[in-house]
Amino acid sequence: MATSETSAYGFIEFRLNNDPVIEMREMVMLHPLPDGGGLMSARHTQGPGSSDATNLHISYPKGVVTGEQVKNYPADFSGIPEKWQYNKNGKAFLAATGQLNINFEILNTSAKGSYFMELENGQKVSGKFVLSTL
Repeated sequence: MATSETSAYGFIEFRLNNDPVIEMREMVMLHPLPDGGGLMSARHTQGPGSSDATNLHISYPKGVVTGEQVKNYPADFSGIPEKWQYNKNGKAFLAATGQLNINFEILNTSAKGSYFMELENGQKVSGKFVLSTL
């Protein structure tokens, strides 16, 4: 079992435009929010002691159920304060639009799927994820 209610096992892939895919396996989280919905996030650093870090934060909306579903960001994310974004060395890049394909095997506990987002600056971020708190 993961070490706290927010910690998770697994990974989130991160691909900026056509750059190589990065598998983010540090500080992995699958965290339900008290009012519904939740947050998935992960981090990648270039190596031990490196300050070159990339963090990814993607929310999932209220009303998700077990099984496969497709949600559009931000249209389907009413009432979820967490914004989709990635941070690179402390600078935030916010999503303008996105799509989340998510399959909860166990609600708020085990999820897999893919995401795509177009950032406010026109860049594109995409990847797959497999997360579990078990």
